[in-house]
Amino acid sequence: MEQHSRDRLELDQLASVVSLSRSHFCKFFKAQTGMRPMEYLNYIRISQAASLLRSGSYNVLEAALESGYQHVNYFSKWFRHYMNMTPSDYKARYSSGV
Repeated sequence: MEQHSRDRLELDQLASVVSLSRSHFCKFFKAQTGMRPMEYLNYIRISQAASLLRSGSYNVLEAALESGYQHVNYFSKWFRHYMNMTPSDYKARYSSGV
């Protein structure tokens, strides 16, 4: 998932990689990681976006697109969920200004 986090990934596609049904894959994945598969994908994407924002070279829209999000509002929702602040606030607080 980490290698293809920018791609459009669907549960059926992920389950087929490990030859499990969708429901068995979800149960197995949650047992191993503590997160649902798509929740984990969002976590990976937000971590990548946070890194881009800290670099100072990306604005919020660029970080969202580069991390695999098509819609900035959806990106912002998940960013606030994981980082407890908006992407703009995060960038202002942690950007290196490079």
